[in-house]
Parts: sequence; C-alpha cells; structure tokens
Amino acid sequence: MSTGERELAALAVSLRTPCVFCASVHGRRHFLETRDERTATLLADADADAGAEALEGERDRAVARLAQALAAPVPAVPVDEAVELRGLGAGDAEIAVVGAVAAMFAWANRLISMLGEPVD
Repeated sequence: MSTGERELAALAVSLRTPCVFCASVHGRRHFLETRDERTATLLADADADAGAEALEGERDRAVARLAQALAAPVPAVPVDEAVELRGLGAGDAEIAVVGAVAAMFAWANRLISMLGEPVD
C-alpha cells in the first residue's frame, strides 16, 4: 500500500472521528505524497455520511470506506469493505495496514479531541 493510500485512510478516519487538526495534517500529507489536488478536498467537502462515495477512484473509495467503517465508536468488522478492496487488487497485508491506520488514528483523534479547544 502506498504512503498516499495510508494518508487517505488517516484522513478518512480524521474526518469521521472528527479531528479538524488531524484532517488538515493528513489531507496535506496525502497531497504531498500523491500531488492529487482533488481527492482530499472531495472527501473533506463531502457529507460525513456520504464521505467516501464522493471520491472518484474505486480503490480510493474502498480504502476510505474501510477506514471510516473501522473508525466508528463501536466498529463492526466491515467484511464487505475488505472484500471490495481485495477485489481491487489489495492483498491481506494492505487490508491489514488500513485496519492498523484506522485503529491508531481513531484512538489518537479521540484523545486529541478530548483536550478541548485552544484558549487565547
């Protein structure tokens, strides 16, 4: 799995949890890795429930859907999303990477969000 796809997964999780700071960091990292000016913006501008459906690439949609499903407060095992990603050429290791990214950033984003808003 490319670094750009890992950053897309982190962005999808950051938008779902929601952590504006992390979303901005991972959106920028996605751009720097891919030079793709549209994907991060499309995902960020989409309705939270539609999210991944706004993306143009099938594999991007599959990565974002799987990451967002795993970022739910009480995640279910998203078998359909994993099967879809496998059908688009991802192997077990790549699917596991999306799961690891989603788990780590869902936890980190919730932790950061609990710190509150900055005070002047």
